[in-house]
Formats: sequence, structure tokens, C-alpha cells
Amino acid sequence: MTIGPITAESRGCYTAAVGNYPLGATAYLVSAKVDTTHYVEVQIDGYRKTTPVIWPKDGDSIAKFSIEIPNDGRSHTVQIVDTGRLGTTAAASTSVTLTSACPGVLKAEVVETIPNPTTREKYVTVKVSHDGETSGTFTGRLLMDGKVSGPEITLSNGDYQPRTITIPADGGKHLIEAETRLNDGWLGATAFLWFVVQADSLGGGPLPISQETSQFFPGDTVIIQAIDDARPLATDGSEWVKLDYAPKDTTGLWKPVGDGLFRPDEEGFWFATLKTNPTDFPAGSQWAIAVRKVRKHQPTYGTLNHFTMIAGPPDPVPPLAAPIIAGPLNHNQRASTWMELFGTGLPGSDLIFEVTRVTEWGNATQVPQRTTVKRDGTWRTHVYSEQSTKPLPYKILRYRAKAVMGGQESPFSNSLDVTWHYPLR
Repeated sequence: MTIGPITAESRGCYTAAVGNYPLGATAYLVSAKVDTTHYVEVQIDGYRKTTPVIWPKDGDSIAKFSIEIPNDGRSHTVQIVDTGRLGTTAAASTSVTLTSACPGVLKAEVVETIPNPTTREKYVTVKVSHDGETSGTFTGRLLMDGKVSGPEITLSNGDYQPRTITIPADGGKHLIEAETRLNDGWLGATAFLWFVVQADSLGGGPLPISQETSQFFPGDTVIIQAIDDARPLATDGSEWVKLDYAPKDTTGLWKPVGDGLFRPDEEGFWFATLKTNPTDFPAGSQWAIAVRKVRKHQPTYGTLNHFTMIAGPPDPVPPLAAPIIAGPLNHNQRASTWMELFGTGLPGSDLIFEVTRVTEWGNATQVPQRTTVKRDGTWRTHVYSEQSTKPLPYKILRYRAKAVMGGQESPFSNSLDVTWHYPLR
């Protein structure tokens, strides 16, 4: 055994340095003998509490750590661990169960955890309360994995507030903490709640399918999109969709669809495509697509869809229709401004633009921005062009576009000629 049994010594209750307020946690000194070189850390309920440090050091083989255990209505399992991720051999001490009965001006308890069978999320409800004995108003907040979750909680005179935190269905381990604010500072080192949640995973287990399993021939393009009655996503950049695929009933084998993240259009809807082929998607293989809503960089929602590859040639692929440029209707544009182009095309196709000169002069290097045709078959983009001064103060540029989708390219669209000129007086 290279990490010996753990011992724990209580050092009393934590109090605030200013005001001597009780903080609802017991200080402990935990220690274990480390016989050979290890990067050791303290884990509480299987979640890292301290930063890994190398031990033995300075001739001392007894690793010692000061930790706090909150009075949150639960007992906590403590170990000194080498995870093996830093190049040393994985090892662990025995475990010890610690509790706290120390008073605190604020107290937090987990009152219920409710799983969502459809999304595989978990909803953890925390009750934060004032002790009713200490005079004054105190403020706390909840954190998940070190990030603030929800607004601050201000309580006095025995008040309490419930607060629910959503645990995403990402298969990870998540930590919910609570901390107190005193004198414009947060006492993050002394949490009055420590609750570890093992999240469910979208893969490897039963999950209701949001639609019937689809069948495709190798070589088909799988179209993934929001259902018509889905709640639109926020269009301010705070909500995206994360798409991954993997062989059905596997865990940890997810691969991103395209770049993995897809931003909704201006109406809050989204779609993506996954191109199959006989090598990677052979007939008879079964696949899962995980769809997660990502809000402020955190996955918060998930559903699972399945599709199966079947034998046989793919249906004949019709040629990709050319997009149509419908406007602007006014073909005159003041130079050194942005102009909007719009039109129609095949939903889901990407549009690539080309610009050429009609006049013998003028710069034609500024190409319209690439865009994707929306669900309703419309598209919009913008282009900029600077003023032309020689030999005449205007120029005529011609714009056209072609669609790209599933490895196909369409013919070019109709052309639109635009006269860029000096400001009219």
C-alpha cells in the first residue's frame, strides 16, 4: 500500500474573521502516510476538493490537508487519492465519513432530486435558510462546478428560499455548493453545502425517442432539424444546438456532426446534415444522434434519435436546383455601404457567391457573405463595396450564387447587376 489509512482530526467550527458569524462548517485536518511519490488530492464524495500536490516532500511522508465539511444535513466520504492522471501510479487511502453540526447564519439542504425520463436531466432542489438566531440580513449563492447558478439569495429572520438547479444529461459528475457573502466578499473557501450529482448519459441506456427510427441507404444524406412545434431557441447567441452521432447503444463514442455546434436562424430554428457512405455507415448498422441544447456554454437539454442503414442502392439523387436571387429590387447602391441580397433556395443548402465586373473598371474583390438557406426556403446576406473614382465615379458589378449540399453543387443562379455610385446629391 503506497497511501496509508486516512485519519481525520476536528479543528472546530468555522466563523467569519469579521463579525465572528458562524459559517455552518467544521474544520478538519486529514492526513495519510505516502510511501512512494504520488500527486495526492483530497476528494469529498468522489469530487476533488484540493489541488494535487506531490508527496512525500521535504522529507515528510505524511500528507496533510485542511478541509471543511459543511453542516448540510448529510455525511460526507473523504479520501486522499492519486488519480494517476499526472504520470504517477493511481492509489487511494482508506475512506472516512465526516459530518458537521456547526451552526451557520445560512444553511443549505438538498430536499429532492427529480430525474426527467425524457431529457435525462436531473432537477436538484436546494433549500437555503436563515438560522433565525443571528440578527441581520445575509446573502448567499449557489454554484455548480464552480460557476454561479442563479441570482443571489438574501435572507433574514428565519426566512428560506428553494432553488432548483438543472443537471445536464452529459454523463459527468457535477458539484453543487453554497457560499456566503460577508463585507463585499464571497467566502468560497468555506462552503455551507457540498452535494455531488452523477448525471445520466444520453447514450448506453433507454431514452425515449422523439420520433420513429428512420432508414437510409449508404450514401444518403441525413437531415436533422428542429421539429415544427419546438420552442424556438434564443437568437441573441446565448442558445445553440450541439449535435453528435455514434453507433447505437454505445457510450463515449460520440463524434460531432459537422463542427458540432449549430446556431439557430433569426427565427430560432435550426437544422444540419450528416452525409453517409458505405464505408463508415454500412448496411445493417444502427446509429444514434444526440441533440443537446447549449445555453451560455452549458449543455442543458438532450434528446436521442435513431436511424438505421439498410441494404440497397440509394435513391437517385436529383440535381441540386440553382438558388434564385430576388433582390434588392433597386439595383442602385451608394458605395462604401452594406447592401442586402436576398432570395430563395433549397432549405439547408449553403450558398457561395461570385462577383464580376460589368464595367471595365472598378474593384470586384468583395464577395457577398456565405449564407445558408433557411427552413422556409429563403435566405439573406450582405455585401460591401467601396467607391470607384477612376475613370468614372461608379461601377457596375454582377452577382450570382450556387448552392452546395451533400457533396453536390448546383448550377449558378440568375445574375443581378448592381450599380455602385457616389452618394446622390
